Amino acid sequence: MIVFEEELRYLPRHRQEDGSSPATVYLWQHFRSVSQLRDLACIHFPLLQLSAYEDLADKRFVERISVDMLACALCGPTARLLHAANGRPYLQQGEWEISVSHTAHTYALSLSRHTHGMDIEAWGNRALRIAGRFLHPAELDLLHNLPPYTPEQAATLLWSSKEAAFKRFSAHGAQVISEVQLTAIAPHRLLATLPALQLQAQVVCVPYPHCVCTYCI
Repeated sequence: MIVFEEELRYLPRHRQEDGSSPATVYLWQHFRSVSQLRDLACIHFPLLQLSAYEDLADKRFVERISVDMLACALCGPTARLLHAANGRPYLQQGEWEISVSHTAHTYALSLSRHTHGMDIEAWGNRALRIAGRFLHPAELDLLHNLPPYTPEQAATLLWSSKEAAFKRFSAHGAQVISEVQLTAIAPHRLLATLPALQLQAQVVCVPYPHCVCTYCI
């Protein structure tokens, strides 16, 4: 779901009943500067320690604090995101499994009772230009067989799907994103397989006007 800025501080807490679906993804798109985000955090999320972001470059600051504010809005003012040794994000306190992503001024946080992976990617032609690098030969047909998507859109969706699946499988030791293999099984739904570890999971694809969101659970 898209979160509008004026709604951010009024978001209801993510509840147990919200977990009836496999994962819930929240996307916040904004164009605020570093100083504007600092002001927003001070006013509406005063428990965030801004000193924790001091060493970050501007782009990384915006990415980190935007997702952290989403976490505070959804999970409570003391919610804090940390990262495991393998890079997987997790909540310092709480029982939700999470995944995070960002693209094109959009910042996403997903919550689930289950281990999962989530990714967002802006529509564009970059994925199509490098499709031969991340798609297996058997997957190249998907560029022209994923209606209603154009080949350019299909490439972006497939890249995002591999990212989401890799995040999901990394909890079990996946090392290389190119090992993930995709098969179309239904509209907006793919099957992700990691043969080396004998793992399978479904990827759900949700298109938005400016980006695609995928989650694998």
